Amino acid sequence: MLSQTTLKEFATRFQTTEANMMREYLQNVILSHLYRHPLSHKLAFKGGTALRLLFNSPRFSEDLDFSGHLNAYHVKEILEETFQQIVQEALPFEVVESSPTSGGYFALYQFELYGQKIGIEFSFSFRQSVKGELVLVATPLIPHYQCMALPIKQMAREKMQALLSRKKPRDFFDLYFLIRARQGVENIIPLKEQLLKEVAQLDPKVIQRELKIFLPVSMHQLLKNFPKTLASTLNQL
Repeated sequence: MLSQTTLKEFATRFQTTEANMMREYLQNVILSHLYRHPLSHKLAFKGGTALRLLFNSPRFSEDLDFSGHLNAYHVKEILEETFQQIVQEALPFEVVESSPTSGGYFALYQFELYGQKIGIEFSFSFRQSVKGELVLVATPLIPHYQCMALPIKQMAREKMQALLSRKKPRDFFDLYFLIRARQGVENIIPLKEQLLKEVAQLDPKVIQRELKIFLPVSMHQLLKNFPKTLASTLNQL
C-alpha cells in the first residue's frame, strides 16, 4: 500500500485532492487484480475512468464501468475473488451493496484509507457480445498491468448516448476531451447539431460547481466559460 506521504506528493503533482488520488490508487489496485481473473477477458472496461486511466483525460472519475458478456452469478464471483486478493494489500473495505440490476450488476465497496472513507462504484452492463482490446495501463501509482477495454470508437458512442440521456456535466467534459484528443470523433460528428443544442442549455455555474473538484487546478480557468468553449470546439468538427 502506498504511504500517505506518497499519496500527498502525487496529489500535489497532479494538482488535485488527496481523496481523488486515493480513489485513483484504489481503482488501479482493483483493476490490476480483477483482470487476473480467468473470466475477466469477457469484461470490457469503459466510461470516464477508462478515459482517465487509458487515454490520459485530466478529469478524475469515481466509478468503474464495464460491458460484459457474462451473467450476475459470474460477476459476483469475479468481484468476490478479486477482493479476496485485495485483502492481502492491507486495504480495509466493506461491501455496501452487491446485487443484480435489470440489465446488469451494481456494486458499491467502501474503503477506509488514512482516515478517509472512499467509495468505489461498479456498474456492469450485460451484452450479447462484447469485443474488448487488450491495453497496457501505465500508471505511477502501482506496477503496470493489462486490462480489456472497450474500443475507443464504441466507448465514445456510448458516452454520447449517456450524455444525451442524462446530461451530466462530466459527460460534457468527456465530450470536450474526446474532441480535443481526436478520439472517436467519427461517432460524434453525426450528433453535432443535437449536441450543440444541449450545450446551449448548460449552466456555467453548475458546470463549475460539479466539475471543479475533479479537474486539476490548472484547468479551473477552463470551466468559467466552458459551454462557450465546448460549443466552439464542436463547431470546429
